[in-house]
Amino acid sequence: MRIVSAVKTSCLALSVISLSLLCGCSDKEQFSSTRAYRDEIVPYEMIDGPDTVIDPSGDIDREKELRKEVLNAFEILNDEREKQGLPPLMWNMALEMGAGYRAREIAAVFDNDHNRPDGSKWFTAAPDDALGENIYCGGMAASEVMASWLNNPPDRENFMAPDFTKCAIAIYENGDGRFYWAAMFGKD
Repeated sequence: MRIVSAVKTSCLALSVISLSLLCGCSDKEQFSSTRAYRDEIVPYEMIDGPDTVIDPSGDIDREKELRKEVLNAFEILNDEREKQGLPPLMWNMALEMGAGYRAREIAAVFDNDHNRPDGSKWFTAAPDDALGENIYCGGMAASEVMASWLNNPPDRENFMAPDFTKCAIAIYENGDGRFYWAAMFGKD
């Protein structure tokens, strides 16, 4: 009985390790090395993605803490745009919904090419609004995330794109304390 239990435990541990290596990000931070960008919004049939499950724990204080980091990141972004002589981006609710979906999705599958878990393109998370996307896996502190994003050329290009006028940023924390960030961009 002990041997069967030990074998089951070993198989479970190997499965968890394999799954975390295939689906999530490693202990180091990750961001995409490619720019997710399209020139225009065209009519697109929405591809239904996986159902989004909101964390049922209801930890309001934690949600407020995460929201504060998102707003700090947005402030850092607009401060950097101002330094570059660019107008600030306006917050957009439709892009916020899309970024929220994407932050949850990259917790399951961090795809460097920005594909969604169902194989559809990144912009289908907000097809009527999204023209650009940045993704990141790493820490929670907005200052660290924005420093990494702004030092990564494809991400910086989206953040500093003069044709973008609106943006939203989202963060998702998985059960292992890893943080997944997504930013989506659009224009009026």
